[in-house]
Amino acid sequence: MPANAVPDTTTNLPTMFKNLQYGIISFGNTYTMKDVLVDSCDFINNKTGYYLSAETFASVIKNRFVSKFPIFTPDNDTLLCGLYLDGSILFRVEENRFNSNYKNGNSRHNKAIGVVVNNCGGYDNMIYNNTFDSLDYATIAQNHNRNKGNPPSGLQYKCNLFEDNWQDIAVTWDGNPSSLNGIAEHQGSADNVVTAPAGNRFSRLNTWSYSDFNNEGEHIIYHLPHWQELINNKKLNPIYYTSQTITKNTSQVSPWDSINGCPSHLSAKSKTELKSDIAANETNRSTFADSLDTKIDNGNTNSLNLDVVTSFPPETMQLRDQLLDASPYLSDTVMVNAAEKEDVLPNSIITEILAENPQSAKAENVLNTLNERNNPPNDNEMAQIHANDTVLGNKESLESKLAFYRVEKARNTTELIRLFQQDETINAKPDSIENTLDHINSPGSRYLQAFCRYNKGDSTGVLNILNDITSDFDLTSYEQNYQNYFEDYFDILLSLQAQNKTIYETDNTQKAVLHSIADNTSGLLQVFARNLLIKTDGIIYHEPYILLDTTTNKSAEIKTKEHLTIWNNDDYFTLYPNPATSYLTIEYKLNYGISNPVIEIISLSGKHLNTFRLQKNQGVRIIDLRQYNTGTYLVRLTNNGQVLQTGKFVKL
Repeated sequence: MPANAVPDTTTNLPTMFKNLQYGIISFGNTYTMKDVLVDSCDFINNKTGYYLSAETFASVIKNRFVSKFPIFTPDNDTLLCGLYLDGSILFRVEENRFNSNYKNGNSRHNKAIGVVVNNCGGYDNMIYNNTFDSLDYATIAQNHNRNKGNPPSGLQYKCNLFEDNWQDIAVTWDGNPSSLNGIAEHQGSADNVVTAPAGNRFSRLNTWSYSDFNNEGEHIIYHLPHWQELINNKKLNPIYYTSQTITKNTSQVSPWDSINGCPSHLSAKSKTELKSDIAANETNRSTFADSLDTKIDNGNTNSLNLDVVTSFPPETMQLRDQLLDASPYLSDTVMVNAAEKEDVLPNSIITEILAENPQSAKAENVLNTLNERNNPPNDNEMAQIHANDTVLGNKESLESKLAFYRVEKARNTTELIRLFQQDETINAKPDSIENTLDHINSPGSRYLQAFCRYNKGDSTGVLNILNDITSDFDLTSYEQNYQNYFEDYFDILLSLQAQNKTIYETDNTQKAVLHSIADNTSGLLQVFARNLLIKTDGIIYHEPYILLDTTTNKSAEIKTKEHLTIWNNDDYFTLYPNPATSYLTIEYKLNYGISNPVIEIISLSGKHLNTFRLQKNQGVRIIDLRQYNTGTYLVRLTNNGQVLQTGKFVKL
């Protein structure tokens, strides 16, 4: 039941929805190719202004959402929400204003919320260039709003203005931990064009520790303009945020201002102009994709991963050399398997490799694998690994640039599709939309193409597209499971279509399948099935609101096992293994007053074999001993010429 609401041009008055349980409810069961547009309307003091459920390509633009509590309203945990997007995809939410009457102070039991994005999947969705003013929660992104593709994708917040809110951006989840919980890994991009930074302007009220940006989901990188721009416009820089789950990166973009950095996307473009933009963005996307393909794992993940998995303990240094040679572009796939090879890559060497690959040091699957070792890395080693938490790695930088042009291309593509949806003169609308979806080319876009063929009554074409997905994409186990359920869903739709029945004439067997889909999937497909069951089986569903737990943070840290330590607190460094064969580990921990620490390795005859400066106050350093002769050697630590400690090791 798609909804279109536009202003009354005869009176120049906006369409108004006031004091309602729901201003508009819009349910989707399939992709119908019909345009969903809500433009320049007023939603005043509704419990929910506009609720979109499983809608595709919806546009919500230039509306005013007011959610104000009367002065003497009892504090009874009432929730008011402006816009709720539930399992909806490829939407355009732009140039809306969300407003309430929250005053700077303590959190209220009653909550006014601007936008909720719930389980909208890994599509390139964006909340762009809106204003959020005096709300308890400006916006909440709940549950699965990202994926772990290459590069990763999902929901982005860009160019929004936050003023006087208790909480600006909240990312929350409920249920089981998942790599899909959260929003797109890259919020904005490290590219040097003026529109690349995220460009949000925050309230910075310090209503609590993370009031600008609280991310309980998977780790993200938030891209800012040049640091000089942050001095000139402090609101660009969130300062009350979850630093353990958000890495801030400043780019070279300068000058930056909201006019040039956050241009309106609502100016009308022709189909020809949009096709030209798609081609230009694809050229840029392809350039970065080719660069990543040649750099990640030295261009051959399967080969390097095989070397890791099949390695044996005598090959420690050879494997170390291979992994360092492919750094800083190691994939998480390789790093997880490297972390599992405790017998080949001891903690000191895996720490050295992770230090060269900041992206893997932020990956929970890598860190969890380290923690599962019989003897996990000690505190000193973990400190060196986590020193990269605030560093943007080379691989991450390239991925963010690729993602920027992929998102821009997807935005052009969705705008072109909206033009086709609006054009009632096109005889072959399904074909035009299906061909345009080729520009996105993901499993998600293929499902929409299958709906295009379903809308033409082409059951064979639907099945061909579904069959091609498994051969054209390397699906994860989660994606394969999703694919299987989508095939079940289309089986129901095609069976009803063949019998000239509506989608609401399901039998009990089909309803049982719909229940299974609704219970075992998430995102668009889950909501399609659930919406059908609401209509056909009378199930009751209340959209969830997952508010912040201000006492804990779900993704704050990885739980660690107890570990063995060989550290003597009176020493500045320790040496192991000792005796050594192919390598030596120097693990060190220095006082902050030591300003110029230098390590020297000296033979007993007094010959200096290696000298280097320690760049950090603590960490590990691996010494390659393959060219050292058998014998005894000294390791000396000095600071500005003063000897602090001398140790000894034996090379076998």
